[in-house]
Amino acid sequence: MMDSPASLFMYAMPEMEVALTRWWAGLARHLEMAGLTGVPDKLSWPEDPWAHWRDPNLLLAQTCGYPFATLLRDRVAYVVTPRYAAEGCEGPLYRSRLLARAGDRRATQGDGQQSRAILNFRGARLAFNEERSLSGYQCVRWAVADHAPGAAPFFAEEVETGAHRRSLAAVRDGGADLCAVDAVTFALIARHAPAEVSGLATVGWTRAVPGLPLVTSGNMEGGRIAGLRAAVEAALADPDLAAAREALLLSGASVVDQDDYRRIASYSGTADERLPNGLSDSRQSLANL
Repeated sequence: MMDSPASLFMYAMPEMEVALTRWWAGLARHLEMAGLTGVPDKLSWPEDPWAHWRDPNLLLAQTCGYPFATLLRDRVAYVVTPRYAAEGCEGPLYRSRLLARAGDRRATQGDGQQSRAILNFRGARLAFNEERSLSGYQCVRWAVADHAPGAAPFFAEEVETGAHRRSLAAVRDGGADLCAVDAVTFALIARHAPAEVSGLATVGWTRAVPGLPLVTSGNMEGGRIAGLRAAVEAALADPDLAAAREALLLSGASVVDQDDYRRIASYSGTADERLPNGLSDSRQSLANL
């Protein structure tokens, strides 16, 4: 039988390559012990994530909660939601940090806790990774919709960067004033590349939502889905994988009610209604540079 594709690229960083390789080797072993066939020796690194997630032979992958609740809703099957040991994570839930330069006067006006701090940045420049990102863009729309519904375009400009690390760099270097980066990504960057978050201040946190789920092909039978879930849980309890888990900030996994993910789509639908003029009149893209 040919191997089925598997990936774990959502939180991957070059600095974590060794830990991720060890984690997958252990997880693959538990998948095979659970009776799964077609388990690949190596992870895939797809150039087209959307085609990868929609692959009818997909064995296992991690995806963002927003596409899972919308474009992928009928194309993939839910397995489990990993938990992470990072500030801003509570069980299977996570938030994004709203980040500005530490020296920005507006960064000192919030209490660092609530999403309403975004009101200090009306007319600012927003950096974001991509529109379909829950943690980098959709959560910002929710915050503006919650605190400034019906507003004319809220930001002076949006800068699409293509990656959270580029969004941090844009704010740090003055190319933008504000960005949202999820708690896990920020914690991993702070650990492995601390210079990239130096000089930035957390001015608030966005709404808590279920974290990035592990999924499999929508064609996968129920018994194989149960096997996948059991294998992930076994790997998360395997003492031989403790060092790899710690490096990846993995602390466990939870089975989340699917209605909790569907609310993500409803939050974005509400933002569409409350912000008919969008977030800005001007956008530039750095995503392909």
